[in-house]
Parts: sequence; C-alpha cells; structure tokens
Amino acid sequence: MARKSGINGTIHSAATGGTVAEMTCEVMGWTITQSATVHKEGSNATGAWKGATAGGQEWSCTMNVFLDDTTSREFAIGSKYDVELHVDGDDSNYFSGTIVIEEISGPEADMDDGSTLKYEITGQGDGALTETGTL
Repeated sequence: MARKSGINGTIHSAATGGTVAEMTCEVMGWTITQSATVHKEGSNATGAWKGATAGGQEWSCTMNVFLDDTTSREFAIGSKYDVELHVDGDDSNYFSGTIVIEEISGPEADMDDGSTLKYEITGQGDGALTETGTL
C-alpha cells in the first residue's frame, strides 16, 4: 500500500457534460492511499510456496477542507467530485482524479473567532489516479 500526502488542492464538482465548476473551499492538507488486490496461489511445482499476482487497483483520499463565513458547504456524501491535490507550492506537481465522497466529518469551528469551519472529507477513487509533474 502506497501513501502520499501534500499541502493544498482544489475540489471541483463533476458536473454533467464535462464542465467543471470550482468549488469555494480550500484543501489545506490531504493523504492519498493506493492499493491493489493481490491474488495468491501455490502448487507442488513451487514447493508449496505461494506466488502473488497483482489484480485490480484502487485509491482513496482524505482531505482537510476549510470554509470561511462567506462560503457554503457545497459537497455531499455519495456525490462525485474531481480533485486536484498538490504536493507542494508549485502548481505543476499534483495528483488528480474523481472521487465519490464516502464520509464527511465536521464542521469544526475555529476556536479563535468561530468563523472558519473545518471538514474532513474521505472519498473513494472512481477510476485512475493521474500523476502530473515530479512526484
């Protein structure tokens, strides 16, 4: 299982017809987990040692999302969203793909002024995870 993390990103609604509308929320940290199904089999020919064959791949991500008092929560459990998750401050190094939101934790208010709301969003990848730039 591979795990990667980064510092910022964007969430876009996966709208019908291929148009993408940027959401008004800020991703302030994220983690991607990638895994594959592994099939194991053994035989007398291998001395009963099991061999492994890679099967289907999958990925998921957890994101910390912040909304201020001028924005509304525009994401929903079970909905699809396109994500772009940056590994550093350079906009040319990022992971992208489509997720289905599985879980939303929050809101959590900023203790200093109460105006910023933090959500933790967990999503399952829908299709391939694309890597762009130097990762």
